Amino acid sequence: MARITLTDLSCMLDGCRYHLARSSHHQSFVRAHERLPWAWILARETLLNVDCTIVPTDQSHPLEGHISMCHILNGSPRLASSFPSAALPSLTRNGFTQLSHFGSWSAQNTASPFRFEPAHDLTTELSAAAPSLRRHLPSLISWLRHLCLSTLLNGSCDETLTIARPLRHLHAEEKIIALSSLHTAPTNSFSPLLPRTHQCSHHQHHFSRAGQLRLQQRHPIARW
Repeated sequence: MARITLTDLSCMLDGCRYHLARSSHHQSFVRAHERLPWAWILARETLLNVDCTIVPTDQSHPLEGHISMCHILNGSPRLASSFPSAALPSLTRNGFTQLSHFGSWSAQNTASPFRFEPAHDLTTELSAAAPSLRRHLPSLISWLRHLCLSTLLNGSCDETLTIARPLRHLHAEEKIIALSSLHTAPTNSFSPLLPRTHQCSHHQHHFSRAGQLRLQQRHPIARW
């Protein structure tokens, strides 16, 4: 319910701008108390007063292309100013409403920013769907190629937020293991940075056998 309220507030009352960012415009919603819970209005005013931003940690939907073209244009006047607006009604009528309908994101390597790559057959598809779009294709393709992923994020420009959480967790674990391998731990010490499966097999065997015996002596009903 909170996500629905935030979406309604951002898109219906705040021009598709992220409502919980300090960079957002300082508009008060006190007069919208009949449409919004008072707690949300108070939270908004408090964030503005303390100059604070609540950044969503899962913003994978722009990277997957699950974002409306109208939402992008409404939320960014700079992007809207360079978009061929005359083509938007025809695009919408023919079902080209999501960013994923136009192509996908790509990056040369892990250190380079994401860039949008229009689909190879996009020109053919648009021309077949609406011949009137042909005159707008050059400017539309150019607009898509200059689109940056960081401009579509809420409250942050960190593109790593667009990576799905399970994959980010995996990358974090790999980095921790790689860093821990640079240091040689004492033989009898336990390294909290390594998963249990990476510990010395001798300690695993000693713990599993001796631990089972002690546990069975104290708690005969326990089963490992």
